[in-house]
Amino acid sequence: MGPESRIVKKIREKLLEKYPGAYLRKIHGNQYQHAGIPDLVGCIEGYFVGLEVKTANGRLSEIQKIESLEITKSEGIYGCVIDAEEALEVVEIHLNRLRNRI
Repeated sequence: MGPESRIVKKIREKLLEKYPGAYLRKIHGNQYQHAGIPDLVGCIEGYFVGLEVKTANGRLSEIQKIESLEITKSEGIYGCVIDAEEALEVVEIHLNRLRNRI
């Protein structure tokens, strides 16, 4: 298991601990898949969540940047994160914003 996969596993565990009803799936990219899909996708409290996981030195590709804009434009939650704590913070900030908007 590579470094990003280990981070994804920890993020998934942390999010499911905080949001036990969440639906979260690790996406394993291949040549038949649309490029730029986040590493972890799912639904938390009725909102789409897409998290791109990077190591500390990782950077978003141009297609990942485009996907992030598409997700946020459609009112989904998106974040590029390096660990479970950052992922939880991103989700909580966006959920609070979306809850208060209604």
